[in-house]
Amino acid sequence: MFDSADPDPNLANQLPADAYYELVRTLRLTLPPLGEEAGTEDLVRRDRAAIARVAALAPASAAEAELAAQFVAASEQWKDCLRLAQDAATTPEWAAKCRAQANAMMRQANAALRLLLRLQQTRRKLEADQTTAERLAWTEHCAFGFMAEALAACPRPDPLPKGKQAGAAASPLAPGEGRGEGAYSAELIAGAERYAATWPERAAKIRRTGKLPSDVRYFDPPEATLARVLIHAHTPALAALDALLP
Repeated sequence: MFDSADPDPNLANQLPADAYYELVRTLRLTLPPLGEEAGTEDLVRRDRAAIARVAALAPASAAEAELAAQFVAASEQWKDCLRLAQDAATTPEWAAKCRAQANAMMRQANAALRLLLRLQQTRRKLEADQTTAERLAWTEHCAFGFMAEALAACPRPDPLPKGKQAGAAASPLAPGEGRGEGAYSAELIAGAERYAATWPERAAKIRRTGKLPSDVRYFDPPEATLARVLIHAHTPALAALDALLP
């Protein structure tokens, strides 16, 4: 499909399905590995249970599904950390570190769940107004169409400029140099999403105001580069922050 010169007229309809397919693929990769004694049936059962938990949170969009998957992945990580802390082979020092990491992942899971519930609450309020709901549906339809056209016109990312290695990380950008996740490295995007999941209100304020807060003692702001990703990137998890503040 991507090698065709003609845009696929059904591509816009395929985008939501592709988003969920990619979400399931990445969710499975982020779940803790099973023990060596686990078989194929155990792996299938684990993956199905994770998908069922995402579905139980009733995500109505790819953005909500992304947050639901963050909650599930972080929840499985804190459970695995506690398991390692109680393992007889784990030294007391490593057990303490595992418990600390478990607490951190619990906070991330709870933050992702809170952000999801707030996003859903905002969506339901908007959907209660028929005019607003129709406008949002049309906006989403247009967005799918525009992105489908862009994807058909350029099915593969532009090659890196000469002199840059394919695996080289993107250099930090000054404010305004890039808008969108493609302008930043995957590591920075992941760091910004972790920050947003841990401190959603802080991240939302940074994103809304376009600058780091002056009260550094309260906000403990991230590095300047990470803040620029929070402000400019448009991944589903970061875009969901826009619904938190009036």
